[in-house]
Amino acid sequence: FFFFLMIRRPPRSTLSSSSAASDVYKRQDMRIAYPHVPIEALHKDYYYLHIRVVHQSNLQGWVFTVVLTDATHQQASSTSPPGVNNNEDRSVPLTPVTSAATGSNNTGGAMRHTINGVRCNEHKYLVFHPPSGIVLSPSDDIPWVPNAPFLYQRTLRVEVYATQPTKAKVVDMMVKFGNAEE
Repeated sequence: FFFFLMIRRPPRSTLSSSSAASDVYKRQDMRIAYPHVPIEALHKDYYYLHIRVVHQSNLQGWVFTVVLTDATHQQASSTSPPGVNNNEDRSVPLTPVTSAATGSNNTGGAMRHTINGVRCNEHKYLVFHPPSGIVLSPSDDIPWVPNAPFLYQRTLRVEVYATQPTKAKVVDMMVKFGNAEE
């Protein structure tokens, strides 16, 4: 069996005029605190993720654990985490889950957050906010992220483990937020 990961950013939301004005003031404050960050990267929707597990089987009823780790410094030392295929489709063969893999340890000082009990919807998107919330907002959903611009030019390692009906690592992917040229 092979699983594939598809991560994409959802479309930008349209703000009402009152929230848009409020958003302008917030961005001005963030602009002062983060002058190196482009204006579009000051808002949390720049970092939104959808995670879709593509597999030939119906994944409804499956349960997953998602582990999110700040891999910014790991990225500089290696092109991919150990055990990850470097092929274009980013497939990851099924590998057994160990207890250390789904723990919430901060090994080596890495900032890590674990989300347990995640399920897929009928389109195989992971649902982070039941019943239907498929958007992962790192600035809202990861406790060690103080605000959206904190993520700019950082690398997030996304690991997804199937925990029911089978135990297997199904995704291991790096996501770098920011411009690829920088």
